[in-house]
Amino acid sequence: MTGDEFMDLIDQMRLAVLEEAPLLQLPRGSTDDPSGRHVVHGPFEPNDCSTVLLIWFDLGWIELYLPDMPTEWALTNAEWEARTAPGPN
Repeated sequence: MTGDEFMDLIDQMRLAVLEEAPLLQLPRGSTDDPSGRHVVHGPFEPNDCSTVLLIWFDLGWIELYLPDMPTEWALTNAEWEARTAPGPN
């Protein structure tokens, strides 16, 4: 991967995080279409995406979260859900 390709990966991953995109979409890349120029980013290697996300996670720049669901949905919490809550530091 060249330096330009790496920076494109970082830029696209940052945008995906800000857009709260599902992680499975990251390796697919994306397409920008300003003025019909059809600029393609990626696809990216899943291992490269994973490496960047793990570094960001370890630095505390991103975290996993569960959105609040509407109470009228009456959802039952999954057993694993309690493990996602912040614990003692």
